[in-house]
Amino acid sequence: MCYFIAHEHYYLECCPPDSVSLVAQTFDSPLSDAIAYVETHLNEQITVQQMAEAAGYHVSHFTRLFQSRMGISPGQFILQKKTETATQLLTSTDLPIASIADSLGFGSQFYFSNFFKKQTGMTPSSYRRLYLRAYLES
Repeated sequence: MCYFIAHEHYYLECCPPDSVSLVAQTFDSPLSDAIAYVETHLNEQITVQQMAEAAGYHVSHFTRLFQSRMGISPGQFILQKKTETATQLLTSTDLPIASIADSLGFGSQFYFSNFFKKQTGMTPSSYRRLYLRAYLES
């Protein structure tokens, strides 16, 4: 686990996220538009319908296209981006967890903590403590 956190810290320092990721730039315009929509609306509760509308497709067609090109469903992509952003905020800022939850569109710190633990196996505060300990030991 410490290796994962140290690796993530290295990645975040050498490859900071841009406003629109390289992932979005890699795909055709409709998928890029959907990915950019997610990345610029992380502070909201994003739906697959909204992603499909950003791409200009019907939901069912968009879902199939996204899954075939990205290898994950649009819903999984949303969760992945929220998790990535949460880990970045937990490790690179001293923002309160409630503020991070709010900035990612979660209705409460409790809901965010449950989401984060389900995604990473750790609570946000445990993740931050472990990261800090690994960082100080390196």
